[in-house]
Amino acid sequence: MIDPGFSAADWKTIAPFSVVMVFAMGILLYEAFFGDPEDAETPLWFSILGVAAGLLATLIFWDPDSDAFHGTFTLDGIALFANVVCGATAAITLLMAPSYLAVIGVRTREFYPLILFTLGGMMVMGGARDLVVLFLGIELMSFPAYVLAGIHRRDPQSGEASLKYFVLGAFATAFLLYGIALFWGTTGTTSYAGITAALPEARVCATGA
Repeated sequence: MIDPGFSAADWKTIAPFSVVMVFAMGILLYEAFFGDPEDAETPLWFSILGVAAGLLATLIFWDPDSDAFHGTFTLDGIALFANVVCGATAAITLLMAPSYLAVIGVRTREFYPLILFTLGGMMVMGGARDLVVLFLGIELMSFPAYVLAGIHRRDPQSGEASLKYFVLGAFATAFLLYGIALFWGTTGTTSYAGITAALPEARVCATGA
């Protein structure tokens, strides 16, 4: 019987993701209740601080042999690489954001936490060791991206881009879920290790050898 409880090692493994999500939610709540419409610097620098904190947590808790949440998530070398690359890209994007938003004439501070939510999805994808967790990471990354595509709300082309991206993402999600279901039906598992171990056996059964 699987123990539903989680150990300290499990929580350490998702610490980088958790830190980024806490900053993203904190910035959203701050802007909703205390934010100054004329202050665009505070959410920007708090977002950059959130990215830096996520990268720091990645370096602190990185473990090449980590195996958290019953083997569905890890913070190994691949996750370290993904977190560092995606985190650095997010930081560069945030630093370029003020000038970009000024050029397109958009005065919105939701841009910054949306970048953090997207980064969180990328972190989940990098650490996923199960197709269901990978799916959750893709969705967490995609939904903020749909909003970012339509961030210029007064531009019809921006709205069109967001809608088309959403429709494309919906179709892609359906195909992905169908593929996951096929893997589940063939191997009886959605974990990377389980699928890798079961595929040779499934191939033998299919050929009748």
